[in-house]
Amino acid sequence: MSNERTIKIIVGLMACVAFIVGYVVIVVDQPQPAAEADVEQVTAVKKVAASIGSDGGWIEDLALSEKLAADLNRPILMNFTGSDWCPGCIMLDREVFKTEEFRRYAAESLVLLKVDFPKRRQQPLHIQRQNLALDAKYFVGGAVPTLVVVGQDGRAMG
Repeated sequence: MSNERTIKIIVGLMACVAFIVGYVVIVVDQPQPAAEADVEQVTAVKKVAASIGSDGGWIEDLALSEKLAADLNRPILMNFTGSDWCPGCIMLDREVFKTEEFRRYAAESLVLLKVDFPKRRQQPLHIQRQNLALDAKYFVGGAVPTLVVVGQDGRAMG
């Protein structure tokens, strides 16, 4: 490819980028009127998010995590764990999930779903069934700890 053609392509790409960036800045900078339903939805999501903070933000209910992920436009980090018997799971929780860095990142970027298979703690039956179904769907096979990041379509990312 000649230098002249390469320069033309680069200049064209730069013009496209400048147009897109300019458009994004214009659109983003314009205040958007919030519909009353949107305000109510955001308020409800904030209440749910505040109520789940007792376990570092981890939710155990799939439907709730999916709703929150959709409302916040975030992926879901699924933590398949044996929280009260698996040494690797306990270490991952203590050395990663309980750090301030992870908590700060997760609070801004993720919805956290704990898919737990405890031996000493009783879970509601619907959570047990949900976790077994998720284990099968994502081919975990009981191998804990396992982390799966899913998009809003429920498909594993990466």
